Amino acid sequence: MGREAALVARERIVAHRDPAPVRYPPERFALLSRKRGRSRPFLDVLPEGSLLFGSLARGDVREASDIDIEVPQGVASFVVEVGLSRLDDPWGARTLVAATPNSVVKAMWQFGEVTVSLPLTPPSPLEEAFARFGGAIDRRGAAEGLRVPGVDKRLLLIEPTPDGHIERSVCDRVEEAASILGVDADVVRGRVRVLRRRAKSGRTGVYLTEPLDDAESPEEALQRLKDGDPAVRRSASGSR
Repeated sequence: MGREAALVARERIVAHRDPAPVRYPPERFALLSRKRGRSRPFLDVLPEGSLLFGSLARGDVREASDIDIEVPQGVASFVVEVGLSRLDDPWGARTLVAATPNSVVKAMWQFGEVTVSLPLTPPSPLEEAFARFGGAIDRRGAAEGLRVPGVDKRLLLIEPTPDGHIERSVCDRVEEAASILGVDADVVRGRVRVLRRRAKSGRTGVYLTEPLDDAESPEEALQRLKDGDPAVRRSASGSR
C-alpha cells in the first residue's frame, strides 16, 4: 500500500457532509506543481493514453501523495520498459499485483513515490469506470494544469475550484456524484460498498504481490501464475 493510501486508510469514511469549500494556501498549489513536475518525464516517455490518477489529477495533494500512472491495457510490457529506460533513474522493483482474486492483474514498476502500472488482464467495465471515480488526467491535461473531480478514500467528492475545491460526501448523494463524475450510479454504489467494507474490516492488503526478477517479463510471470492459480487464469480469460 502506498504512503497516501496508508495515510487515508487511517481516516474515517465521511458518511455525510454537505458541500463545503476548502481554500488552498499557496504552498499546496506549489506542492501540486512540484509533484506534477515529477510525473512529467514519465508521461513523456510512456505510450499515448497513459493516465495520472487520484489526488494528482484532482489537485488535493499532500506531502505523502503517491504519483500513480497507468498505461493502457494491451500495450506490451517491453514497450513500457523501453520508454522507462530513457529516464535517468532505473526502477527499484517490478511486481505483479491483483487487489482481489477477481481483480485485473497489473504489472507495476516502482520509482520511489512514482508507480507505473500496466493492466495485463482485461479490466471489467466496472474497473474501467473506477478511473473516473478517483479522478484521472492524461499527459496534455497534466501539462495544462487541468484538475478534475474525483472521490478520495474517505468517500468525499473533490470538485476543483480556482482557489481550492468543494468537498461533499457521496454516500448520501450517489446520483449527484455520478452526474458530476460522468459515471453510472452503480459505479459509485459499488465503490461505496467496497470502501466501507474495507474500512470496517481494517484490511487493506492485496490478493497477489509477485516480485519479478530481471530474467522474467511480466507476461511470462503471468503465464506462470495462470498455470497454478485458477483466479489468475479466470482474470486472464476475462471470465470474472
